[in-house]
Amino acid sequence: MIKKTLLLICLFCILYTYGQLSETLQKYYDYTNKAEYAIVISNDKKAASEYYQNAFKLKKQPFFDDIYNSFIVNTEIHNNERAKKDYKNLRCLGYNFSTIRGFKFFKDFMENNQDFINGIDCTQEQSKFNYILKKTLDSLGKSDQYLGRLTVPFSTKRPDEALIKKLNKNDSLNAVKLKEVIEKYGFPNEYMVGVNNQVDAFTPDYQLIIIHQQKKGKEINVDLVPLLYKAVLEGKLRNRNFVDLTEHATLKKDYNLPLIGLDSEYYINKSIYPESRDKKDKKEIDRIEENRKKIGLPDVSKTTLYRLFKVNFNPLYRFEPTSFIQYFTESCGEQILNNITNNAVKLTFEDYLKYLNDKNNNRK
Repeated sequence: MIKKTLLLICLFCILYTYGQLSETLQKYYDYTNKAEYAIVISNDKKAASEYYQNAFKLKKQPFFDDIYNSFIVNTEIHNNERAKKDYKNLRCLGYNFSTIRGFKFFKDFMENNQDFINGIDCTQEQSKFNYILKKTLDSLGKSDQYLGRLTVPFSTKRPDEALIKKLNKNDSLNAVKLKEVIEKYGFPNEYMVGVNNQVDAFTPDYQLIIIHQQKKGKEINVDLVPLLYKAVLEGKLRNRNFVDLTEHATLKKDYNLPLIGLDSEYYINKSIYPESRDKKDKKEIDRIEENRKKIGLPDVSKTTLYRLFKVNFNPLYRFEPTSFIQYFTESCGEQILNNITNNAVKLTFEDYLKYLNDKNNNRK
């Protein structure tokens, strides 16, 4: 009996440990969350710089997004030493700076630090890249995108059944291969294969395999979520990128309350406001908040504010993937537009910030 009890306790400890972030990783996210909050709420970039520095002391391999945001902050407050360190880290991850090359702050940094920049040697860092693995991932991504592009001409009507069958088979084969890769090497992040510079979103084509699997819902063939969640707990995959990959194309949201873009305005489900929630809404939001807390994400209110800040004021910063905004136009049809009107409310950054400030003041 005692042995069985001890065994159950051990199993519980293993499951509990597996299901939560380490204390160090949680502190890392606490600092980066505070840095983003300082930028969005008060434009206090000096405070943000300090928060990022504290975060980087805790993690040997900080996430690309955080180094990138830190670089922008440090160049704008003219903290040149920190900016140079960030620049080197980004460059040695393979980032080509194409998305910010045209901005004045970047041109000034480059002009003022030519000797430093010319002397950077990334041989040691990039020698750790697994180029064979990168080639495998690129090949998987091309395979996924090739058949996907074949369906584009049929976007206004249902594709040929034979093509659908071929596409589903290809998706499954690619997902199986990707799962094998992750099981063998771990999640292939920027420190393993470098940064993807193909698109502004920095989403490698191979990651679309995950999104395509998630889109299948209950008909999913290969479940990659447990491996991705494990990568989050290990600090190899950033928490919000995990949510982006797993909920990019799904209707059911476990971590996310997405913005809705309609022409040039933004909406969100009415349940964003506690006073508008019924029992079902409250239960759903509480579930989402609990899930977010487990992986170090800020609460839904702050995240919504960050998204509004990004789309309205400063698209430079990498706070939230753009996939968290579901875009519609008036051409989508009356039914969709009515659904948005009946279940969502229009939001602006200024109005929602005022609402949160008033709410906090009333609590005091």
